[in-house]
Amino acid sequence: MQYTSRPGLDGLATIRRCPQQSHMACSSSASAAPRSCVERPVMLTFVECGPGPLGQRPRPISQLGILGHEPGSAPASLAQQQRALLPDSAASVLLGCASLCSGLVCAQLCRPSRGAAGFRGRMARRSRLRREAARKARSQAGGTVVKTDDLEPGADEERYSAAYSRACSSRYFVAGSWSDFDLEEMKCDGLKEGVFQFEVTLLIDGGDFQIVRDSDWARVFHPPRSYVVSDLYNEALGPDADVHGLNWVIKGVAGEIFRIELRLSPSAVSSRNGATRAGEEPTASCSWKRVGVLSEAALNSRLRERGWSQPTADVFASIPMSTNPWQHGLQQLLDFGRYGGRVEDSSFTAVLKSCARSGAWEAALKLLTDMWQREKQGREPSSWDYRFVAQACKNAGERATAAALLKELREWRQRSPSNRHVRFHMTPRAYWNRSVKRMGCSVSNTLDWHSGEQPVPRAPESPCWMLPASDWLALEIASRQEELRAAGWKLLTSSYDTVVRLENKGLFEKYAVELGLQEHLPKHYTSAESAAYPCILKPPTGEFGKNMSIVRSPADVRVILGDKPPGDTLLLQELVPGRYEYSTSMLVLEGRILDLVCIRYEYDAEEYVWPKVKEVGKRMDSVSLDHTSIMSCFLAGYSGFCNFNYKIAPDGGLRIFEVNTRVGADFACDVPREKARSMMERLASLAP
Repeated sequence: MQYTSRPGLDGLATIRRCPQQSHMACSSSASAAPRSCVERPVMLTFVECGPGPLGQRPRPISQLGILGHEPGSAPASLAQQQRALLPDSAASVLLGCASLCSGLVCAQLCRPSRGAAGFRGRMARRSRLRREAARKARSQAGGTVVKTDDLEPGADEERYSAAYSRACSSRYFVAGSWSDFDLEEMKCDGLKEGVFQFEVTLLIDGGDFQIVRDSDWARVFHPPRSYVVSDLYNEALGPDADVHGLNWVIKGVAGEIFRIELRLSPSAVSSRNGATRAGEEPTASCSWKRVGVLSEAALNSRLRERGWSQPTADVFASIPMSTNPWQHGLQQLLDFGRYGGRVEDSSFTAVLKSCARSGAWEAALKLLTDMWQREKQGREPSSWDYRFVAQACKNAGERATAAALLKELREWRQRSPSNRHVRFHMTPRAYWNRSVKRMGCSVSNTLDWHSGEQPVPRAPESPCWMLPASDWLALEIASRQEELRAAGWKLLTSSYDTVVRLENKGLFEKYAVELGLQEHLPKHYTSAESAAYPCILKPPTGEFGKNMSIVRSPADVRVILGDKPPGDTLLLQELVPGRYEYSTSMLVLEGRILDLVCIRYEYDAEEYVWPKVKEVGKRMDSVSLDHTSIMSCFLAGYSGFCNFNYKIAPDGGLRIFEVNTRVGADFACDVPREKARSMMERLASLAP
């Protein structure tokens, strides 16, 4: 990539372009772009950008010519140049015209990093102003001495310096999609304090990642929004645990090598709201750049080491292009998607049809998987797509794979002709749509309603049930059920108090005590000293194992909680060992269990926090009458789907971890489709 930057602004206006591009100057009109270019929206005129080797020191824009400046004429003033470059604000993003054949040009604005010297200057000035304010207050009070810690000279410097030193001495790990989010340690830059780097070689197109501090998934650096693709000076929020779906995205191709850099800065300003607070974590930024590329032979060798028989990205087969028209079409899809275009379903179908004729079954299977991942599985492949992929497998001799695809297609259609429309919406989207579609009774996970400030969605014209797929939406449905029914939805829910009593782990433990059933829950402790270790610290509410930690001594508890006692923000609970964990999903009406199904999961460790453990097996299991009777005692007044997670102690007793007042992933994905379909039909038979 080539860079040219203009100093003297509140940030650096950086123009980025492909190295193949020659000198290029465009006028302020979008029509001046070359006819061969695929045009994108133009918000600002191009700036002339000279080529040069990778890593060359950027040249100021003033040396290259500003927008509309003709050679030999007087250059624009600095103010005019600033207005031309930044019409809105210092956070403007400049878009240009991109040519897929000759290079991509875009511009992006980023703020310079704040160094330690600037930090010390700001702190010294702040301390001086506080001392002056103190003197003024004393004079106005007739000589009264004003004593406050906030006015101590250098107090803030010491606090922030200590926080910055702790952060620099920590270890940082990249968790990326290329390694299935395993932790890979970053290296500290020996010449720059607070800078950590990691190099990754992409084996497939693109990748997304987060940065984890000290191997603790409760301390993760992440972007402020989902799927940030800008590669320069990205603000990094955290470290915290509220990171689901917040990833940085590298828009690279297979074989490219990128260097990811985390830069810490000892700033006293919180990155979330701009408020100055003592003891705040240092601010951080994340960036990445391409530093190299593998040869095709080296890439193929790395792919074979991983057990992948076909290279992805730009090379899907080694035979000539002329005999593989599917490869040309597939390459066009990849190129178009790489530059942010939306590929229509008909284009995918055309490429799959070409794959079927050529017997390119691996490429077709991968493309089908990619189609399912669009918009959290919100866009579905068609039945024709499945037939073309199955035909490609048959032509290549992969008949077992073809049979499995056709079986999945038949499962879609196991419904009566009157059920052509969606009858059950599980919301929000949770990447379950492919699995729930196989229930064959018109179940969908495409409605992405997250409640909050979002308006209540209208129900489809045909009668349709809304089922929660998350804990917070179960509470929202319970609290807004009248509004949802007025919008046409069929619901099976309970009062808000009944739902929150089961969903909140702290309230659930108190409820068990009231019922005299606390022996069927792990022991809860109110102080670190009274606990029998090992234990687990977990929040009262939450999903996906967020903020959960195994602790083995009171000292471990104090490291996490500080001076706070257990129970305020985190619960201290007995850790029940065992490789087997049970998940029982139930359909309940006013406390009466109508139907249930149980899945037993086996993991590779005796002590773990899910999902930080490897699953080695799962199967459908039975539930004894005694266990069913105990679980039903907690469900008085409850209606809807729910899910009990528990282990069985050596004495045969239950140890219930939690009750989820929603549809669980076990029911959506792991329960046999015939059983899941029968439970959904049982729900449909109930009055709304």
